[in-house]
Amino acid sequence: MTKATAEAVCLETPKNPRAAMGESLRNTLQTLAMYRCRWIHRSISRPVKGKYRCWHCLREFETGW
Repeated sequence: MTKATAEAVCLETPKNPRAAMGESLRNTLQTLAMYRCRWIHRSISRPVKGKYRCWHCLREFETGW
């Protein structure tokens, strides 16, 4: 392997693997929180500009239509 190809391979990998892991964990937690809100909270607003809002945690959900 030459030095040029080694540098090209290093550029393809993320600089900080923990940052990629943190982003994945954040997305997973946001998804779980969204499903928990839809399952437990029953107080939602009327649709405004194509979105509903939960009055307990203030999350916004798309109407889907």
